[in-house]
Amino acid sequence: MNVQLQSGSNKEITVKFMELQGWSLDVDVPENMRIFITARLQMTRMKCTKFNSVLVMCRNGADGSGLYIAACNLIDSILTEQVVDVCMIVRRIRSNRTQFITNKKQLHALYEVATFFLSDFTKYHYVSTLPIRSKLRNCIE
Repeated sequence: MNVQLQSGSNKEITVKFMELQGWSLDVDVPENMRIFITARLQMTRMKCTKFNSVLVMCRNGADGSGLYIAACNLIDSILTEQVVDVCMIVRRIRSNRTQFITNKKQLHALYEVATFFLSDFTKYHYVSTLPIRSKLRNCIE
């Protein structure tokens, strides 16, 4: 869904809304972690870059938003740095927002996102397989 807004300088702004399908309000993490990957790729196609603002919302402003933002940062780290370090992503996010990623279920979900992302996208050669998988293994152990 798109909404047209008028800014203070009479500049028209288009706000694009995207809802994560398959994540019930009564659970902490979605059943299928691939919805984060799909949403992140959809944001890329929608031209959501560092030059455009992205607003992430959830029911309490922290649980779902924090998990989604952490998953996006993790995917970006894999693509740009070819590093999988869930612990570093969580520490970086929590240094600014201590209410994000507060339980083991969310932490485990991030590992699943990394695993799914690597298994889905290594076959398309977006990332090199061996160095990243060994780094993932070292981070988990």
